[in-house]
Amino acid sequence: MLLLRAKILVIVFVVLTSAFAAVHWPLRRSWRVDFRRDATDSHAPLPSPAPIAVCLVGSARAFEATGPSLLRHILLPARPSHLLLPARPSHLFLHAPLDETAAKLSFLRNFVTSSSSSGSSSTGSSGSNSPSKESGREGEVGNSDVAARDWARLVQENAVASVRIFPNSDVDETKYPTGVMYTKDSPSGLQGLLQYFRLVEGCWDMIQSFEATSAREATSAAPSLRYPWIVRARLDSLWTAPAPIPPPPTLPLPLPLVAPAAAADSAAGLTDGSSKAVGGFAYTVPYGWDWWGLNDRFGAGGREASGVAMRRLRALHLLERNRMRDLNSERAFKAQLALGNVKVQRANVPFCVLSRRTYWDGCAPTVFSINSSVLLNGAKCRPCSRPCATGDKARALIAPLGPSNPNWPGPGVVEGEVGVCDAARGWEEVWEGEFDAVMGEEMAAGRRQVVLESMGSIEECVKAWDEFHALTVSWDAPSSRAVCVRARLGGSSWVGGGPRSDGRFATFISLLAASRWQGGCHARGSGCQQQPQAYEPGVTGG
Repeated sequence: MLLLRAKILVIVFVVLTSAFAAVHWPLRRSWRVDFRRDATDSHAPLPSPAPIAVCLVGSARAFEATGPSLLRHILLPARPSHLLLPARPSHLFLHAPLDETAAKLSFLRNFVTSSSSSGSSSTGSSGSNSPSKESGREGEVGNSDVAARDWARLVQENAVASVRIFPNSDVDETKYPTGVMYTKDSPSGLQGLLQYFRLVEGCWDMIQSFEATSAREATSAAPSLRYPWIVRARLDSLWTAPAPIPPPPTLPLPLPLVAPAAAADSAAGLTDGSSKAVGGFAYTVPYGWDWWGLNDRFGAGGREASGVAMRRLRALHLLERNRMRDLNSERAFKAQLALGNVKVQRANVPFCVLSRRTYWDGCAPTVFSINSSVLLNGAKCRPCSRPCATGDKARALIAPLGPSNPNWPGPGVVEGEVGVCDAARGWEEVWEGEFDAVMGEEMAAGRRQVVLESMGSIEECVKAWDEFHALTVSWDAPSSRAVCVRARLGGSSWVGGGPRSDGRFATFISLLAASRWQGGCHARGSGCQQQPQAYEPGVTGG
């Protein structure tokens, strides 16, 4: 018996040793190669992992409440690529329309200043690392800045990579097969869906344009940049914790996790035309709120899989060729990933979408309290000091929406306290107090900063936007003064209440702000940037 046990232990030891060697030997070999590249330096650093791209898209109507949480939980969390390698930095790509709420977005400049204790970031506050302020087109920079930018440092640190704020305009509906989409449940109809798809797909094109600029300026010391992992989130999403979705480790994968893309899908523009697996990793979406499709309020995945997931406008033609009709946004998203051969995995994600909409059903699981400790996975939410249902009553309302019935749009897993707001009523007049009490002092201070900078004096607003511009590598937006003036003339810009501005008046103000683009440009110095145009798919960089 003792001999048998000894043989079993020997076999187990051999198997574990072989498995350990199989996993770690490739990494050990890569270290040898890196060390030998610089034989004169006996202390050569370990290879730096590639940064991840973070796409933030949408209108900033709720940004005074959501901005600090996006900064803390999406942009700033350290994302380790391997226990022995440095954490992956994040590069921000911001795509938003020019409206009365856009002035709030200058708060995102804190992403760079907060991530550098010394104040010297990759895009930096120094003039030598700042982009030329006369650069007008997405992904392009002034010639004087090409030699100055340190791409090697940019790869290693957090950075505001690209910002695009464009005059809001309708999408030409005649360019897309409108019969594919079911629009009766969309609050803004077909035009609202197309504009959202334009924002998502435009951010993907911004990433491609930035990578192309990096390739043109690549050197032996600073190789071209290519993002292996892309995170997409909405500007109106409120986060209570970091997204539990780590980027892929820097280890080779022996087997693909996703089937290769078909040639027809590649021709349709939904893949990069590669014969390898799409991304090598599954694309991650939240549980629940599927509406008979897939939750499209957040997504993360490898570069190729993200390219399939984010090309929402071009996918409409592919859906039409496959004779798909009357799809809502979630069902179209599911079909798009399926036709692109992208494997999907679920995750419980700690965020909700702040909404000022009211619903006829009142106390129903439509709008949740931000004080809920459950993972809401993108459910509509708001601060409400007196929820209409809590405890067992709220659980009884949510019970039919669980994962046992996947056709219902409810949260995937309900664990913890939950509150349901009366969806038939608007926001409370003093919602700020409830919000600050629930979210904590850090988020409350961020909310107050957004309000003061965007709706304080014009000069304070312009100063904040000039700082944001100086910290951004690729800039495509109106002048700082045009953005700040638009915030004051466009009507109510606060998430919690106030009448929306009349549509015709808002259109007039948008045209007025756009007309001030040239004037603001001349005021900044020599040279002038062209007025930005609304994004059109298939044209990289705008």
